[in-house]
Amino acid sequence: KRAEEAIPILEAITLNRIAPDAEVWAMLGRAHLASGTPALALSALNEALQIDPRQAENRALRGSLLRQIGDLDGALADYQTAARLSPADASIAYAKGLVHLQLGQIPEAEQALARAAATLPEPAGLQLLHALLAHTLGQTEAAEASLLKYQTAIPEKRNQAARYLAYLLGQTEPGPEASDEVSQYIRGDLTRKQALDTAGRAQTPELARRQICATAFWMAQHAHRQGEPDAYQALLKIAVNLGHPDLTEFQLAKWQLEQTRPQSTKQK
Repeated sequence: KRAEEAIPILEAITLNRIAPDAEVWAMLGRAHLASGTPALALSALNEALQIDPRQAENRALRGSLLRQIGDLDGALADYQTAARLSPADASIAYAKGLVHLQLGQIPEAEQALARAAATLPEPAGLQLLHALLAHTLGQTEAAEASLLKYQTAIPEKRNQAARYLAYLLGQTEPGPEASDEVSQYIRGDLTRKQALDTAGRAQTPELARRQICATAFWMAQHAHRQGEPDAYQALLKIAVNLGHPDLTEFQLAKWQLEQTRPQSTKQK
C-alpha cells in the first residue's frame, strides 16, 4: 500500500532492463493505478501483456482501465480473453457482463451475470441486476431465483427496483404507503403525465432526466403487464429519449423497444 514509493523502484527495473518480466510491468501498472495515473498504468499493462498475453488477471485489469476511459469494445475484448483463460473466475464474468450491458447486449450480459451470480452471493446488487435482466428476457424462474437471493440478503430497505420487480413477478402489490411515482401510477393515483412530471423535479437537469428515464421504464413494464402495447412503446421511447447509455433502464428500454419493431425492419 505504498504505491508512490514502489513506482521509482519498478521504473528503474524496467528502464534498466534488469529482467523486466511481465510481472514487473504488471506491478508497475497496478502501482500507477493505485496512484491515480491510469494512462501510465495502461502503458505498463500493455508491456506486460506483450511479454505474456495469457495472464488473465492482467487482461481483466487492463479491461477495467479501458472501460474507465470509455473504450468499451477494447474492454470487452480483454474480458472475453480473460474469461477464456480463467473460466472459473466469477469476478471476470461479472465485469464482462457489465460491459455487455453498457453496450446494450442484453442476452450476453444476462449470460455472463448469471455465471457470476451463481458463484458470488455478494454483492446483493448483482443478484438484483441479474433478476432484472432475466425478467427482461422472459426468464421468469431465473429472475425469481436471483430476486429471492437479493431479498434474503436485503430483508429491509430494499431498492425500489426490487419492489417493482417483485410486483411484476406477481409477488406483491404496491401498498398505500408507497409514495413513489411508479407505485402511484400502478395504483392509479397518478396519470402518466403526472407521474413523469413529478419524476422530473430535481436539483439538476441531468438528475431529472435520469429520474424520468427510470420512472418511464418501470411504468412501461407495468403497461406491458397490463397488456397495453401502445402505452408500453410510448413509455419506452420516453426512457430512451431522456436516458443515456450508462443507465441500466436506458439499455433495457432500448433493447425492449428494438424487440417491438417488425422483423423486416430489424433486418434492414
